Amino acid sequence: MWYRILVLLLFVPIAAFAWTGTCVRVVDGDDLVVLQSGKEKRIRLFGVDAPELGQPYGMEAKKELEGLVLGKKVNIYSTKKDRYGRTLGWVTREGVEINGELVLRGSAWWYVKYAREEDGLQTAQEIAQSTKSGLWGLEKPIAPWVWRRR
Repeated sequence: MWYRILVLLLFVPIAAFAWTGTCVRVVDGDDLVVLQSGKEKRIRLFGVDAPELGQPYGMEAKKELEGLVLGKKVNIYSTKKDRYGRTLGWVTREGVEINGELVLRGSAWWYVKYAREEDGLQTAQEIAQSTKSGLWGLEKPIAPWVWRRR
């Protein structure tokens, strides 16, 4: 689809990456564990927020991420650590920018609170919404940050 190419060109360029590892576990739709040099590292995808496992579309979001990265080599461009000690970062696999791909597929929200418009995630979300992809096909999708407050 032509818009995928357009949207992927908008994402933060990740020509250089901090490190490579193999995804050994997907915790939920925006959190994974990568093995690098014999050590497991927890990665929280930057700029996106997937539905919680207990909320509508939560398990589907996790399965979407598993299909993209589980058992595969991934590149991690880390931005910093979050308050839980997880590495916040952009993840790529074979040239696919995973953070944005999840939003484009409707498996995660653009996390407006943290990501900027120029990261390309807003455009990905607008496309997902207009095509009713993934969670946008639900009658009333609830953002994870709203769900957690309940």
